[in-house]
Amino acid sequence: MVREQQATAAPEGAPTHHNKRKEKRKMRQQEAWAFAGSPRGQFIISQALCIAIEEMKKVPAPHTEPSNIADMEYLRDNAFPIYHIVHSREAEL
Repeated sequence: MVREQQATAAPEGAPTHHNKRKEKRKMRQQEAWAFAGSPRGQFIISQALCIAIEEMKKVPAPHTEPSNIADMEYLRDNAFPIYHIVHSREAEL
């Protein structure tokens, strides 16, 4: 049985199924980071933060997560502000 497994193993250095999956996952991560850096990705992340902050603020004590909300507000205000800016201006109209 051991000899059969050795005989069917891929040659050293040859791509394996595991390596191919790992490479695909890495490629998808790179694509996701590229999308996150695009204007559309920035808007989507900003929107997600704004909605999550609003919803998390509705959670009653003792289940509130003030530090998470504060961190999300920091990210929204300093890294992903676009949706908040647009949404705030729409509310003013």
